[in-house]
Amino acid sequence: MSILRASAPKEPELKSSIALVEGTTIDNSDFGSGFLIYKDPKGRATYWLTCAHVVKAIGDLQGIRVGRLPATLVGPSKKELFSLKDSFDLAVLRVEGLFKKKQVSLGKPRDTERHRFLATGHFQNTKTKQLYLKEVSGILRIDHQNVVSSNDYAWVLDLQVDDKFTLEPGYSGSPVFMPNSRKVIGVIEQSQISGKKGQAISIDAAINIFRTVEELRPMLRSQVSQSFEDRFLVWAMGVIEHPLRWMAGSQVREALDWLLSQGICNLARKAREHALGTSAEVRSEIEQFPEKDRPQVITNFQWEIEKYLERIYASLLTDNQDLLERNEIAPSLSSNAYECAFSYIRDSLPESLSGRVRQRTNHLIDVLIQNLYADT
Repeated sequence: MSILRASAPKEPELKSSIALVEGTTIDNSDFGSGFLIYKDPKGRATYWLTCAHVVKAIGDLQGIRVGRLPATLVGPSKKELFSLKDSFDLAVLRVEGLFKKKQVSLGKPRDTERHRFLATGHFQNTKTKQLYLKEVSGILRIDHQNVVSSNDYAWVLDLQVDDKFTLEPGYSGSPVFMPNSRKVIGVIEQSQISGKKGQAISIDAAINIFRTVEELRPMLRSQVSQSFEDRFLVWAMGVIEHPLRWMAGSQVREALDWLLSQGICNLARKAREHALGTSAEVRSEIEQFPEKDRPQVITNFQWEIEKYLERIYASLLTDNQDLLERNEIAPSLSSNAYECAFSYIRDSLPESLSGRVRQRTNHLIDVLIQNLYADT
């Protein structure tokens, strides 16, 4: 099948992440869409998320193609695929190629109620049988129900398509992209009311596949790096924390457990109180602001400490200090104020932590402070 591109989006270029999912059997015309979720860092394969019912409709698992290249099913299992009652309507396909395609960044469907979405997928002209790739837009609403598999839950996303568009059958497996967060938060499952409405499943549903397939586990760490944002723990804690904790050593889990037991917000508050209570220099710096602005400066200071603690937690969780080297939060005060605040964190580390983990945690704090100094 040849594909024409219609109304391709300028921002973002979703088409660079989309591929046609089809079969090789001549008498089977079923097809859908898929999008790139992971590239093997060793350059061996790419991994594509689509709907399980698309793969099931193709039928011949030996004859699946993604972007015209042979693909293999890596999750769910063949048994789960053809029952669907014990798993979500999602499938991951492996392709040895398509490395020039762009990997999407995944996110949770939080704070997306009544926000605009974009989706790019395939449809077929009923007269000419020509395939097209087209973007649609509309309004997303989180349905107040969950779709259920044997062990997990995921959000149902209702899609209200703009008047000039329709959701065609080939959009099954297309990503639901939120321009406000620049994240893919769901996968389109079906169209309704002649394509004017549709239903998608939140990306949470795919995590069970990611964590049970050995070759996809590194993707969890990859998505942590790509999805890092101010409310990072909403995503990490709610979706991918447990498989990453399982992969971390028991000694690292002790440090993670300590951070959680203390409460990151509570630790940030105590660190802020320590800095203001013990450092005349920090107090003097705050006094340089107009009196009416000082309460907000102090609030911002504590919030920033909290966000930096989240990054340290994430760095321990993923064994990836790159998260600390990308300073995406402009500090309100001088680097000295944060160094003083984090001296409280250092002193509060429990004696029960192993020497290696204590050293690693202190090193991550050092990396954070060094980068704050570099930015000021």
